[in-house]
Amino acid sequence: MMNIKKIKKNKGFVLLFVIVISSIILAITLSIMNISLKEIKFGTSARDTNDAFFAADAGSECALFNDKSTQNKFPLAGPAVTITCANVSILPVFSSGVYRFTVANLGSMGQSCAIVTVDKSVSPVSVISKGYNVGDASCLSSSANRVERELQMTFVANSVAVATYDKPQSMGNRNSLITITGDTIWNYNGYPNTNALDGNYSTTTYTTTGLVSIAGHYTTFDFGTAIIIQEARYWWFAGGPQSFTAKWQGSNNNSTWTDLSADFPTNDGSNNPVVLGNLNSNTTAYRYYRWMGVSGTAYNNGGMSEIEFKIK
Repeated sequence: MMNIKKIKKNKGFVLLFVIVISSIILAITLSIMNISLKEIKFGTSARDTNDAFFAADAGSECALFNDKSTQNKFPLAGPAVTITCANVSILPVFSSGVYRFTVANLGSMGQSCAIVTVDKSVSPVSVISKGYNVGDASCLSSSANRVERELQMTFVANSVAVATYDKPQSMGNRNSLITITGDTIWNYNGYPNTNALDGNYSTTTYTTTGLVSIAGHYTTFDFGTAIIIQEARYWWFAGGPQSFTAKWQGSNNNSTWTDLSADFPTNDGSNNPVVLGNLNSNTTAYRYYRWMGVSGTAYNNGGMSEIEFKIK
């Protein structure tokens, strides 16, 4: 009877032991899974953080490169001109000395982007680049895993830049760099106005034969991108007495023009360089420059052998 009672008292012990061991194993397993999940989240977060940071860095480097290039793409007075970032052409938005643009398709997955602000209205110049690990072409996203990293830098703008005649568009054969157009008075048959940009002082442009009223006649120079010109000199080949005045104008759309100089008289010259008007006070970059006739007459095949530009 005693043995039977003891056996009955020990019934269920094995089941309890199994439950305790199973609970311990389950707790260990859950702890390992929790650690693994945190490691995965940490790795993903590190990748997203890196993508956002490097996107911000790429945006700031793009801004600095275009601002410090030989042709300043962010002039204080505007306008916005096309820049290149990550092999993509981008036209910034300009307002009151501040430029904003977006660089997309960055990062290890090609999903990162940056929103860049270049503020030329303050001194020192401020560049703020906000990088994101995910974003569309406008750098927008509703992803809950979106990460932002911001880089801010300041620098003193180059205030000692000097206009010179050593830029690519200044001298020599520039017909591949500058498009020159004008009406027939400056593009007489057989003597095209492209001769004024060929770097050859023995070729010339001619006005039409005889006395011609100069008012309203012009020659336009398209530089392809906005630049600052502070002087122009020409070699005038005169076939007869010249007695007219002209002025310089600038434009960024080839439609709306701004006067850049006072009316100036031309000079018959003797095929020697003569400064063409006064552009010293021009501090605005224009893509198009125009030499516009104001009054007087040109006579008997007078024309330019060459025109050269002092560019800042």
